[in-house]
Amino acid sequence: MKKIICIILTVLMLVSVSGISVSAAQKWIAATGDDSGTTGDCTWKYISSDKTMRISGHGAMADYSEKSQPPFLMYDIETIIIEDGVTHIGDRSFAYATSLKQLSIADSVKSIGVSAFAFCTGLRSLTLPKNLETIGEEAFFGCDRIGGELVIPDNVEEISKQAFRACKSLKKLTLGEKTEFVDEAAFMDCFLLEKIDCKNLMTISDYGFKNCLEMQEVNISSVQVIGKEAFANNLVLSIVETSPDLFLAMGAFKNSQIQAIVFFSRMCVLENDTFGADSIPEKTIIVGYKGSSAERYATKYNREFYEMTDNDTVIKKVELNVTDPVAGKKPSYEATVPSAYANQYQIDDFSFEDGTWTHGIAWYDTTEGRRITPDETFKGGHAYEVCAYLTPKQGYRFYFSQTGTAGGTINGRTAKFEYNKPDTRNPMIFYDYDALEVTYTDLSELNLSLTPPAFHAAPATEAQTTTEGITVSGVSWSGLSEGGTFDADTAYTATVSVAAEEGYRITADATAEINDANAVVKVAEDGLTATVSYTFAPLEDPRQAIGSIALTVTAPASDETPIDRAQTDTDGVRIDGVKWSVIENDTPVQMEQGAVFEAGKVYAVTVTVSADDDHIISETLTASVNGESASVVPDEDLATCTVTYTFPALPDKTPGALLGDVDGDGVVNIFDASAIQKHIASMPLPSFNDQAADVDGDGVITIFDASLIQKYVAGTPIAYPINQPLT
Repeated sequence: MKKIICIILTVLMLVSVSGISVSAAQKWIAATGDDSGTTGDCTWKYISSDKTMRISGHGAMADYSEKSQPPFLMYDIETIIIEDGVTHIGDRSFAYATSLKQLSIADSVKSIGVSAFAFCTGLRSLTLPKNLETIGEEAFFGCDRIGGELVIPDNVEEISKQAFRACKSLKKLTLGEKTEFVDEAAFMDCFLLEKIDCKNLMTISDYGFKNCLEMQEVNISSVQVIGKEAFANNLVLSIVETSPDLFLAMGAFKNSQIQAIVFFSRMCVLENDTFGADSIPEKTIIVGYKGSSAERYATKYNREFYEMTDNDTVIKKVELNVTDPVAGKKPSYEATVPSAYANQYQIDDFSFEDGTWTHGIAWYDTTEGRRITPDETFKGGHAYEVCAYLTPKQGYRFYFSQTGTAGGTINGRTAKFEYNKPDTRNPMIFYDYDALEVTYTDLSELNLSLTPPAFHAAPATEAQTTTEGITVSGVSWSGLSEGGTFDADTAYTATVSVAAEEGYRITADATAEINDANAVVKVAEDGLTATVSYTFAPLEDPRQAIGSIALTVTAPASDETPIDRAQTDTDGVRIDGVKWSVIENDTPVQMEQGAVFEAGKVYAVTVTVSADDDHIISETLTASVNGESASVVPDEDLATCTVTYTFPALPDKTPGALLGDVDGDGVVNIFDASAIQKHIASMPLPSFNDQAADVDGDGVITIFDASLIQKYVAGTPIAYPINQPLT
């Protein structure tokens, strides 16, 4: 619902009537270079490097209008500094300076002109000069990012029309001692404004605080006139106390969620008594005197009415006695009312199942931000608050006084009040205790133990202690990366963080041991925490060094595919991979999958070897492949290495045998025919090529094959390719 109302109100605000014409909005242009000039009795200087505008001099700046715009209009200003001596900031001087982020105004400034900073939407905070007397109409209209608290200086008597309208981020407003008049819509549409502190405010004009959706707390007990819809649409406003002679205009609290309105005079005037029921919300409780216009209004429009009386049954002071908290003890829920007031009120005896309220009493640990239960004990160093629900006895009532609450004490100390309703039922009384004194048992010796470093082991993350009164909160190691393990030849330091338990403190001169060895202690100034550090001796490397590696691989052969396997009999190593490369222009190029060795080319094999956990590769490692010396490159961590061997070039292919060259001498002649005849006669021959002898290709060597060779030698044409290479 709030979001919907916010959207509607924003749209209405944009189309509402304003002294600043949107069509005349100044367009600040980013310009380069420094510049300066005059404005009234003052001078201005723009510094381009940090986008700062300085106004200096003695007297007033000039006023500007839509037709007469400031000479520094073209600059993109992020910071404005109004220096000491300037007394007046001119009308519309910096309107629509949307880049403005920081504003500093010297205390010499007494007046801020009309629309001087209107719609400076980048401005996030505002501090007004302490000697300020006048704030012009719409001076800060639409500065929707000004947040936090706005303090109006004491010399400002009037907040002009729409001066801070639509300052949507503003949360708290404090009006000055002399501020008596808030003009029309001065703080309208300040959606996030929660609290107004006004001491001597007399008049709130029409729409003064309309649409302040988050308004929760306002003291208008001095206000005599509240104008039309002055607090309309204030969704969370709780209780409003008025001045004795209040004039309430039509719709003053229209659509607000006010719990109660208290009228402190029989002479108050409610204009809506004649104009209708929409001024005060339907569920609002009206508190006033019998016969007043407040009662007539409540009767006429069916509002709940509580009668104010002047008799002695009004409880004007509340006193309560409780057992003060003591560190180490449980809370007490046996509060008492002094006998002088026992006939007027009592503690409302109720309890919650979880024990946080018991017999109408609750204890709140303000340090931890929670209510405690009867089984808990108070902690030293913690602050506490006690709260009691009260109930008036027959013939007595709790009422709001003109100062806001009835007087009250707990154990003779001034306490706070909170009322659920202004009439009677169950007001609460609070008292905040300072932090309780802490008593400690000193700890001067800290004994710790943890698992020491071991080669390639993960570091211990927990430590143990035999010292009563401390707990271990963490262990850290120096020289280790996250997820790392211990290595040889490195000294590692363990630092154990400890904390003193409740009621204990570590002395500044405390000593400590880790694994029965003296350690270094650093104790925090409050003695509640400490760190204990110990540096362990460097570890020795337990792994056996591997000095040489012997490998065997299947050597390259023409037209064969590489075999990506290797073997070794060297202890402590394993083969991780084998790769083959062809040497081209003295550069190894990895062989593609499925490629075969080619005659005439040079090939190299690279074998990746790893040492197992119990071994390490020597920096002077040697290696061999198939008994031949090979190059070896160990990795930096000496856990792996690569062994490379380059084989001799593969021999070129020999020419194929010739058809008919039976004896393989490279010539087809009569001796080949004779060799066939001897073969048929089963005579021994030094060499015989069966394929070359089968001239006719019938798969059988016969005398016919010998005759074909004879015809070839004799020069007789034949149909067989004698003396041609065999296929």
